Amino acid sequence: MTIDIHLFVKEKGGDPEAIRESEKKRYRNPEIVDEVIALYSAWVKESFKLDQINKSINAVQRDITAKKRAKEDASEFMEKKLALDEEKKEQTNVVKESEVKMKIVASTVGNILYKDVPVSDNEVFGYILVVDP
Repeated sequence: MTIDIHLFVKEKGGDPEAIRESEKKRYRNPEIVDEVIALYSAWVKESFKLDQINKSINAVQRDITAKKRAKEDASEFMEKKLALDEEKKEQTNVVKESEVKMKIVASTVGNILYKDVPVSDNEVFGYILVVDP
């Protein structure tokens, strides 16, 4: 199980500095945290674009319904809706790809180490906390 993506985002109550420190203790590159934050921001922007397309589709659908109830020609709105549906398919793929990429990079980040965990780059130099009798 990977670390929650919201822990990377300060605005969501996360603490990216704690994750950076934990990655340093693991002798890993802490810049991966910034990469995950950037990927998260890109994913949010793409999701917002998809939401806007959905709103447009709903508005056009309301126009089509109004025209059909009034027994008028709605072909111009139908063309618009078909174009928006195609745009929605493309944007949905973009959102899925960006989410997968973000999750793959985030999965490489380890859990936050507890403060009492011994830190060493080699087991020889680590210390023993408890010895079983």
